[in-house]
Amino acid sequence: MSTSMPFQVALNFEDGITRFVECRPDETVAEASYKARINIPLDCRDGACGTCKSLCESGRYDGGDYIDEALTDDEAALGYCLPCQMTPQSDLVLRIPSSSAAAKTAAATHTATLAGLTHHSPTTVEFTLDVDDRDALDFLPGQYVNIAVPGTDQARSYSFSSGPDQHRVSFLVRIVEGGAMSGYLTERARVGDRIEFTGPMGGFYLRELARPALLLAGGTGLAPLLSMLEDLTQKPPAHPVHCFTASPPTRTWSTSTPSRTTRRSSPASPSTTALPTRRAAPATRAM
Repeated sequence: MSTSMPFQVALNFEDGITRFVECRPDETVAEASYKARINIPLDCRDGACGTCKSLCESGRYDGGDYIDEALTDDEAALGYCLPCQMTPQSDLVLRIPSSSAAAKTAAATHTATLAGLTHHSPTTVEFTLDVDDRDALDFLPGQYVNIAVPGTDQARSYSFSSGPDQHRVSFLVRIVEGGAMSGYLTERARVGDRIEFTGPMGGFYLRELARPALLLAGGTGLAPLLSMLEDLTQKPPAHPVHCFTASPPTRTWSTSTPSRTTRRSSPASPSTTALPTRRAAPATRAM
């Protein structure tokens, strides 16, 4: 058995559910998925039928052996692949052509403790969670979860504002009169409260940057972009990235990268955040 460190493969299903599996460089993505009891579409397992054909949105891999009827050269050039044949050479993000229910899987449920509550303005609250099984919680920057509102039978969807590698996870909430989560956060929430959420979900997430990027956000719509920016500071892109926001919340980003520019936003004026760039090594196949 290989002792090589496994790569992380994100399987993004048509219904927005994302599951993560670990895949060694010497095993196919399909093998790793089935070991994790995630039944992605599969028939021949030999690269002959094309049933498992998926789109690789990020990462490098060896496409393996297959016949042209299963995957044409033009499709391969666009990033399509056969999980039954492909082996990873880096972390991957795959778009799977089926629902999570068809793959006999579902979004994971996690429990957490409310660790922090910050009122950035009368209409914007940030809350931070300590997740019980943080090592088991994987998500792509930009994705969201469904959070059960404590003391009610309701749930609300919020994007992570923290990066995937941060120990604590955080969210931004716009306070609205009569809102279920708004009422909890402004009237009843206390550090130490227990909170449950399900996910991750969503097809809006950071892809591998192939060109300069411009990120635009207003209000608490900034949350998923904050998650992306946090991730990009850990993995500086090869192209410039700028983020513009013209409304609350006020927040700064801290990073150990000396050349990063940060500015504090204000309710009345726009702000920009610029990330440093670096040259990327050429990849054998990257999407």
